[in-house]
Amino acid sequence: MIKKILSVLLVIISLPSFGQNLYPIKKKDLWGYKNYDGKLIIKAQYENALEFEPYFDLAPVQLNGKWGMIDKNNTMVIPNIYDQFIYQGGGYKPYIFSDIRNEGMAILNGNKIKIDLTGKQIIPFIEKFGDEEYAVCYAERDYIFQSGQGKRGLVNKNKELIIPTEYEYLQFSGSEFPITAMKEKDGKFGYINLQNEVVIPFEYESCTGFHLPDSTFTEPVAKVKMEGVWSYINKEGENLGLVDEVQLTKMKEFSERSDEEFEEWKKEFEFQNEERLKVEEVETENTSSSSGSETSIYHCGFCATTKIATKMPNDNNCPSPGESNTAGDHHWKKLGLSGSTTYTCRECSLSIQTEDKTPLYFNNCSGHRDSSGNPGGHSWQKQ
Repeated sequence: MIKKILSVLLVIISLPSFGQNLYPIKKKDLWGYKNYDGKLIIKAQYENALEFEPYFDLAPVQLNGKWGMIDKNNTMVIPNIYDQFIYQGGGYKPYIFSDIRNEGMAILNGNKIKIDLTGKQIIPFIEKFGDEEYAVCYAERDYIFQSGQGKRGLVNKNKELIIPTEYEYLQFSGSEFPITAMKEKDGKFGYINLQNEVVIPFEYESCTGFHLPDSTFTEPVAKVKMEGVWSYINKEGENLGLVDEVQLTKMKEFSERSDEEFEEWKKEFEFQNEERLKVEEVETENTSSSSGSETSIYHCGFCATTKIATKMPNDNNCPSPGESNTAGDHHWKKLGLSGSTTYTCRECSLSIQTEDKTPLYFNNCSGHRDSSGNPGGHSWQKQ
């Protein structure tokens, strides 16, 4: 009989406390929870403790200076890694998690993020980032804030965060090249890899992604600015010479060519020019209607210039802030026919009219650059 009573007591003791109404109490500078019969259910062990959520049996608690959430069995369901949780909604009781969306807001390492009921970060906003299986995301960019602001990070094709949302600026040049990055607003630029490791120090006033500006280099290079002087670097961060010096050297080599070499170069140049004209003629035929009024949208991947034209633009060099010329040729790409639907970029106020559903194919804003001369990402809104 005694064994039977003991087994019943053990079952009662082991029963979960779900369904009980608990409230936080403080004892000797620590917090725990009692039920409304005055019985201590969760002993005082936390630096701070708040009421249980109105829609879920979860309560915010602070331990070792960080916040997490426990259930009524005192299991840490959401790990205590957050600076704080953010309450939303009004009425009698504000809440962290909505019973409709099951999404909450928290601050992690100074960044405002959205989390699910397990504490996993929900990626609130993703936009295309290069032509590979990666995308740039924002720590704060959703229907609540409508700010268009927030730190950037990188997700893979499965929307898993592989680079934390801690950067003000990211520029992707391909998985085999370092990623241009800036951590603090108006801070220094440097380069990271896909493992979020710094591969080229944050020491530049301005810099570009990795491109192949001309025949001077056999592999893409980046331009970096330090103490007002621009230089080329390779993907290992090695200095390849000042931009002006490289261009002067190239001009000198050209001037020292023999007559035979010059004639060979001239023939090659004329051949390439004829091929370019053929391409332009094809583009003109494809983009012009019978009335000659149909136009297409063209975008330069090097300098982020956007043009509406009836044929492929053929400018020789890209414009650059404060310069009349740069070391890079245009990389024009036809993006589709222009149309009657208007989209405006929230970042640079550029408006375009297109027949496409949404102009997410632009990597950088045309005409909008920060104080260091770097282009910002497009954020389109249908008018």
